Amino acid sequence: MSEYSGVRLGKLKLKGVKKHKKKNKRPHEDDDNDIRQKPSTSMVDFDDAAQHGNWFRVDRFEQITGSICIEFSPYQYARALDNGNLTLGIPHTQGEGPDPEEIFIAVRVSPTQIAIKSGYNKYLAIDKHKR
Repeated sequence: MSEYSGVRLGKLKLKGVKKHKKKNKRPHEDDDNDIRQKPSTSMVDFDDAAQHGNWFRVDRFEQITGSICIEFSPYQYARALDNGNLTLGIPHTQGEGPDPEEIFIAVRVSPTQIAIKSGYNKYLAIDKHKR
């Protein structure tokens, strides 16, 4: 038994294999500026949301995620066409939400940028030809 007492115990270490550092997968709970926070109910004006078909107005950039619509005048939204262009949709009545062509998907690219995709799987972009 004395021969085995000098043996080091531990994992097998292979040549050329580097040890990976562990990363914290979850944000700290004390972080107040977390961009993944859900909008609280105190931020939503329920009367205004009821007038727009349960769609609420966004007050902070962090709230822009998921399904969105872009309103230009009261009850009139931007509408995506299948050729990639945008037009102004028809006016809706009070309490009616936007049509499916007027709903876009906002995807967070970075903490300060989003990408907007239409229902036709085309991304909203600005180019020099002003299309």
